[in-house]
Amino acid sequence: MRILHCCLLILITCSPLYGDTVTRPSTEEIQKQITLLGDQAFKTRSAAQEQLELWSERHPRYLLTQLAEAYSDVEDVEIEIRLREMLKPLARLYLYAEPRGYLGVHLGTERIGNEITAVLIRRVLPGQAAEAAGLKDGDLILMLEGIPMDELGGQGGVSTRIAETMPGSVLELAVKRGEKEFLVRVIVGLRPMSARERAATVGSFEAQYLSWLESLRPDRNHNGMPIGHFPLGTQSPPQSPQL
Repeated sequence: MRILHCCLLILITCSPLYGDTVTRPSTEEIQKQITLLGDQAFKTRSAAQEQLELWSERHPRYLLTQLAEAYSDVEDVEIEIRLREMLKPLARLYLYAEPRGYLGVHLGTERIGNEITAVLIRRVLPGQAAEAAGLKDGDLILMLEGIPMDELGGQGGVSTRIAETMPGSVLELAVKRGEKEFLVRVIVGLRPMSARERAATVGSFEAQYLSWLESLRPDRNHNGMPIGHFPLGTQSPPQSPQL
């Protein structure tokens, strides 16, 4: 792996929340799917990309390093293009942004006397991290990462802690539902950006992303031309991979 590549990724791999080493795929499994991205059969290529994207959702920082390393050495143009597609959202999230964590819940505070004893989940938004973890409307959060609600500061403290947590990390909640109490591990999502935020970041990110890709392959600079371009005057373009 190139030195610059290491410098860019070292911070994300040092975290204790880098990934679940028990359930995450091995380097060999990932490499097998990357190789299949260049298969002649469209269905095989698509299935491999879907598998890699699924792993990226579950272990984003780990997959970022694995895909970036593969991209730095790949020879197959088809694989190179697909890796660029998959690396882009991961790079936006972990290399060139200050993302805020998001569970997708509306919260309220439950009190006994003057003490904050729990934070109420008033509503779980569909398709977000809380729903994926199995949380439901009416659940009570008793502790977050082992910290009781009165120490954390109630609803405001929970919201702040979630927002400050890197997306893709895991938060452990002690939850009460009816008479039952249990622990829930939630993979923190990414707070959606407003239209104004997206517009403000798109230009600078594109330039940073292309620069980063070039740093991974300094010996294969395309000089700003499309991947697979060939000089005018060449009798015929290079043989393209069969689709």
